Amino acid sequence: MKKLIRSILIPVITGTLVYSCGNKGDNTNGEIQKIDSILKQDTIKEQIHQFVHIFPSQIKVARLFKNAGLPYQAAELISVEASSQLVEKEEKALAMGFYGVDMVYSAMNNQTQTAMACLKISKDLAKDLGLEGIYETNNYIKKFESNLNNQDSLEFIIRDLFAETDAFLKDNNKLDLTLLTFAGGWTESVHLASTYALSTKNKGIVQLIGDQLVSLDPLIQLLNETKGTSAANAQLISELQDVRTAIKAGIVKEETDQEPMVIQMDDTKIKNLIAKLDVIRNRISKSKI
Repeated sequence: MKKLIRSILIPVITGTLVYSCGNKGDNTNGEIQKIDSILKQDTIKEQIHQFVHIFPSQIKVARLFKNAGLPYQAAELISVEASSQLVEKEEKALAMGFYGVDMVYSAMNNQTQTAMACLKISKDLAKDLGLEGIYETNNYIKKFESNLNNQDSLEFIIRDLFAETDAFLKDNNKLDLTLLTFAGGWTESVHLASTYALSTKNKGIVQLIGDQLVSLDPLIQLLNETKGTSAANAQLISELQDVRTAIKAGIVKEETDQEPMVIQMDDTKIKNLIAKLDVIRNRISKSKI
């Protein structure tokens, strides 16, 4: 579709510009580049829209942990104090993803005060990133406080908040922030799963970790397409690639059309994965460096 649109638009615009502007070739080239840029942005938007459907829901992951009877791991969360150390836009966008997962994980385990603290941090980060309208329009803080003892209502509010955030980021051309928040959320979810896998030796959780490659590969691809000249983003891509390598080290049988992937990770492989994830987490939780 992109090639088709470009093949139609560029000759028409080029002919018009040449006819009206004589030899102003530079203007023509500039218009062509502008069209390419617009089409690329539209393509990336569509890819992100498709990516959202394969990204693991924070609520789904937290519920899997809870339903498996796994104990709440307060010590594994990003500290509340770490948020005050964040300066760069990229760090704050990543942190929104981290604290979003920690909020859901805590709320699903009836740790409402921690969940509330994470929600307030997320609101402050959103304000710093120019996204404060997400929280203010629907009074999410007030709604959350009013339903601290109602698990079903909290889950509904959280679902609504994440849907609103995703829609706002995509609709307002915040593609870079969208991907960074996804990267933070993905990292925190897999980190929690990895610590559980290490302590419980649960093969189902190891398989869950392997399944996250489905969303990691397109995440890295999209970050590559939108990174521009950001050194911070290039560093994150490299770190996520290291995480991918650590997960793939456990694959003993690749997925086929007939059978799912089989992954096995001993303590050494899981500890290596956690170390790679901690490299990313330490960009937010400076106290762990």
